[in-house]
Amino acid sequence: MVLLCVKVKRGHFNGISDSCNTYVVLKVQNLQSSTVCRSGSEPCWEQDYSFDLNDTDSGLLVQAWKSGWIRDSLLGNVWIPLQEIKDATDEGSGEWWKLYSEVVTNGDEITGIKPTSHEILLDLFFAVPFDGMIEDQEDLTNDENEVSSDNSELCQSSQKYILSTIKKETRNEDAVFTSCIAKERWSRAIQKGTIGKSICVMGPLILQ
Repeated sequence: MVLLCVKVKRGHFNGISDSCNTYVVLKVQNLQSSTVCRSGSEPCWEQDYSFDLNDTDSGLLVQAWKSGWIRDSLLGNVWIPLQEIKDATDEGSGEWWKLYSEVVTNGDEITGIKPTSHEILLDLFFAVPFDGMIEDQEDLTNDENEVSSDNSELCQSSQKYILSTIKKETRNEDAVFTSCIAKERWSRAIQKGTIGKSICVMGPLILQ
């Protein structure tokens, strides 16, 4: 799994009036996101998107649309192969991408793609974790292991103390170890053995 980060920054659309609204659509694999509408020929979005991808064999399709009363019209698009996108730990200044219109054909043969006069500023990168984040995660794991180990030792010590206490009290032949007395002694032993902050779950104890 890789995390693709996309920041749609700004656009430059020639021939677009100030009253026109435009937005950007991002499509990659089976995922899709779109920006809000912005007006004018120099719209500013500054919107961030993240996509969890299984591989980098496909590409990112970026489309710029002009909002209309009846239906929206496509201003242009650009296809960016994922393998051309670099790894980074933080966003950068971005890169201007020229938008293209539909493919140019000669009969059934595709002869090329017609470029437009529109551009869009994008910041693209695959996110990689900070070294500090990795160290913090390792420290957290080590701390958890230490706490687990300490709790395990305290739990074993507590079990041994409670067991020895009950056995010591039941060695007296004159003691009547009925169910009621056993419950009382078990309660007192637990109170003595669980002094501190450690809380442990014990299985049944079999007295011999």
